[in-house]
Amino acid sequence: MGTGLFTLAAGLFLLSFADASTLYGLYAGALLIMAAGMGLCMPALSVGVMAALPPARAGLGSGLNSAAREIGSALGVAVLGTVLAGRFADGLPPALAGHAHSAGEALSAAGDGGAAVHDQVVTAFTDAMSLGYRTVALVVCVAAVAVVAGFREGK
Repeated sequence: MGTGLFTLAAGLFLLSFADASTLYGLYAGALLIMAAGMGLCMPALSVGVMAALPPARAGLGSGLNSAAREIGSALGVAVLGTVLAGRFADGLPPALAGHAHSAGEALSAAGDGGAAVHDQVVTAFTDAMSLGYRTVALVVCVAAVAVVAGFREGK
């Protein structure tokens, strides 16, 4: 489980280096590392939850496991989105700050400002995504340490 979570964090961290000029192969490589991490940890975590409960509570364990997975996914998206929104707004050119509420709006407005403003908007977005991915990678690392420590204490 720890290996899978740390692998997932490594993939997120690698993905944080993607920008507008990143080759698709490199981007796909980071996603493949993330997928390998998920493949390593999710089945082991599910088995761990189910093995910790008596057979009469299997339905409860399965439901709790699914709910925890959904809550974790929602929190991950919320953390990434919050970091992205805050950092993106701070990185916009002064002419667009306060007027654009999304990357699409900013890019539309940048179309009137020329290539330089367009590049500033793209850079602001990729910088914000980088910070968001690094933040989520850090959260996954903390979770991995907690999982590894929790299973060692249980033995």
